[in-house]
Amino acid sequence: LKDYLTEAAKNKSASLKVFFDSADEFNDTKTTASNIKISGSDTDVARLTVINRDGSSDAKKAKRAFLVHRRGAGTLRVNGTTITWPAGNTAADFVSNLTVGSRVAQAKNNGVTLTANAKGNPKATARVAQANNGTISGVTSATKKADAQQIKLTVGSYSVAVYLSTADITDLTEDDIAGSDPSAETEFRVTNGTTTVQNILTVIAREFGGAVGATGVNASSPYSVVMTNTLTASGTLDIAAKDRSNAHDGKAIKFTASNGITGFTPSINNANVTEDDKMIGEDAVIIIESDVAGETLSNIGNPTTTPPGTAHGGAWARDAAGGKGQARIEIAAGHVIELYNDTSVRNIDESTSVTNHGVNSSTGTANVNRISWLAG
Repeated sequence: LKDYLTEAAKNKSASLKVFFDSADEFNDTKTTASNIKISGSDTDVARLTVINRDGSSDAKKAKRAFLVHRRGAGTLRVNGTTITWPAGNTAADFVSNLTVGSRVAQAKNNGVTLTANAKGNPKATARVAQANNGTISGVTSATKKADAQQIKLTVGSYSVAVYLSTADITDLTEDDIAGSDPSAETEFRVTNGTTTVQNILTVIAREFGGAVGATGVNASSPYSVVMTNTLTASGTLDIAAKDRSNAHDGKAIKFTASNGITGFTPSINNANVTEDDKMIGEDAVIIIESDVAGETLSNIGNPTTTPPGTAHGGAWARDAAGGKGQARIEIAAGHVIELYNDTSVRNIDESTSVTNHGVNSSTGTANVNRISWLAG
């Protein structure tokens, strides 16, 4: 029966419904029950379900993804198997230790494709050579946008351009990053010798959805841009992708200032680099994906609707029992979060590129696949 259902489940368009008629005992490591029958309650029917899968034409393979910050020895429990691997000195070492052929094959034997990369949590730093309280000068009295000097930060396809003048720019319409518009344009009236580096950086951070010492709040911006608030230190903008998977690793960044402006020398990541730099991922991302399209996350453990928590110095898991049909990751002295795809609220862990709930995310928890529970 297991072999037959496994083959049938490979048909992406097949809708499969298989139930036991009764069971002497049910135990999913969280709940136990005895003498249950298909004619009983809805709860009993759910417990007797072997597979209940929607075979819609847009069926997708269910995925879950985890971001690992500290890289101790790891344990992954998924679909009844346990995979262990040693610690790594770097994220790349950690990923290499996990994805050796034998461990990938072990996951595959249990109906899961295991992948990982060392490009999660991508970040960059935009710097100004001068201190936050340093003043700028050399700004002209342009009254037209085409003639005005500007300071501009571009991250991927998103940008904020601050047009500078000592006079009003009469043909400039303020434009924010909003909806499908990835570009912002704004004007700043400068007083040469008085306007500071911090004044300009505050505008850029605000337009990207950030603030002084705070994370981004602009739902239309996929990036958080935060200005450090130390007046005597080099002006700094810390840039991070809200999607903490590897999706934004390698996104190009530019930070430029027009000729003639003095007291504002921009760079990205490293001194004197203003062009062609990029977001750089620094943490491991572990992805587990069901091998059969149309299965939902019930095959690898449905995440709860509560935003993920974190743990330092010990294990972290979505499903505490870690039993069959569930997924759990433990990192010794580690820090792990689960990446989400909650598109209704853009939060710091939203990662649509590496997480989905299978056929229909709105009804994903109603789809069940317990083929792996059957005896071979």
